[in-house]
Amino acid sequence: MPTTEEPINQIETLSKIYDRQHYFIDRHDSMAEKLMNTLLIELSGLTILYSLLIDKIQPLSFKTLLPLFVFVVLFTASLVQLILVIRPLSSKAKNEKDKSLLNEENKKWISDSSIYYRGIVSQIKKSLEEQKVPSAVYLDRMNNRNITADLIQQIFILAQYSEFKRTKLETAIKWIIATTVIGVVAATYLLYLST
Repeated sequence: MPTTEEPINQIETLSKIYDRQHYFIDRHDSMAEKLMNTLLIELSGLTILYSLLIDKIQPLSFKTLLPLFVFVVLFTASLVQLILVIRPLSSKAKNEKDKSLLNEENKKWISDSSIYYRGIVSQIKKSLEEQKVPSAVYLDRMNNRNITADLIQQIFILAQYSEFKRTKLETAIKWIIATTVIGVVAATYLLYLST
């Protein structure tokens, strides 16, 4: 059965998919930044409220400070979770001990890639060590087969990275919800104690 479908340009299509992966990663980073701003606003609000009411809630005791202490602990845990979300791929991927994002096979690709900047830098160093012209070595590697394979590998790694960020973001959101609830409880408790 004949098909009327036009042949696709693999490199062009893969490049679009590659760019799309960066969009998803940027979305996760943007969400993490908004959540971090929310956390900082909560911390600022609670700090201001505490500063305004400190004279009215004397004497300070463990009972009066407990909600604030719990808030600070949850705030710190939430902040750590958000930092894990915005941690760059390069530091996460290159860490040989960290297997949560990339396995050994994919870690090797980082230094062999002709697309990923660390791979390009690695190739330049290797070429210079071998006293070859880096641009000539790079051009020799640039053919449809190598570029297609490299793009596919990059897409897979970026998709894994996006999934890693998504799961870390979901965990961070749970911590932030708990932090917000405790923040509201702490603020209400401070207002109660001040009356």
